[in-house]
Amino acid sequence: MSYSYVLENRGIQPIESVPFPADDIGFLNGYGCFETIRVTKGRVPFLDLHYQRLRNAAEYLAIPFSINKTDLRLTIEKLLKKNDAQEARLNLYLTPGDAGAGEPGYLLGVMRPFTIPFSTTTVSLKIYQESTLRSSVFRYKLMSRFSYVHPKLGLGPDQDLLIVDPKNQVLETSIASVIFVQDDMLIFPDIEAHYIVPGVGQTLLKRACTQAGFKVKMRTVTLSDLPHMSEIFLVNALRGIIRVSAIDSVPGLRSKTVTDQVMTCF
Repeated sequence: MSYSYVLENRGIQPIESVPFPADDIGFLNGYGCFETIRVTKGRVPFLDLHYQRLRNAAEYLAIPFSINKTDLRLTIEKLLKKNDAQEARLNLYLTPGDAGAGEPGYLLGVMRPFTIPFSTTTVSLKIYQESTLRSSVFRYKLMSRFSYVHPKLGLGPDQDLLIVDPKNQVLETSIASVIFVQDDMLIFPDIEAHYIVPGVGQTLLKRACTQAGFKVKMRTVTLSDLPHMSEIFLVNALRGIIRVSAIDSVPGLRSKTVTDQVMTCF
């Protein structure tokens, strides 16, 4: 299934009427940011969190972003109705536009089919070490992240990268936030200390688990800590809880019963 209409700035356009923005320095130079949003039952839950993350990235990159949250919500609702979309994925791309013409930024929203059942995905993880320490720019979803790495490493759709920095500190995967279980504690890698994208799914999960009575802690996790962890699972706003079946070189660390318990409250 494909969708015939896209969001362009404050309006809805037939996809064939939107030309490639050949003067847009974002698309020409890879300078921009994006959000991936789940559409379920014809609605966009948690848009407030996605909007704030997109606005934070725009401010960091100095990209004009004048659309307020209410206007964006109304425009997205029109897009969903026009496309008759119930279960889908919405990608919002924000670039500076044609900076030479003084444009106030360019926002493009593209809908794609999404058929992965919520909270039923399982992946295995391959450890991937970044060659340099991260800077603050990694707190934002830039227009290019790790999708290009998967085919280079021969990874399939049920595999992902467990990303660590040069100090062997665990960061995230290419698509999700990482959570460990140690005894009766849920351990989240420290996003502030290590420049990790503050995931919408992670924010919602911490809130739900705290309300459900789980103990939650944010701290640095290194590769040497992994043999002492009892479980690992992932979360993102698109897929929900993602179970881990195995990690290379860390035998036995996977999703187990605590993951099942977390899934019941998320």
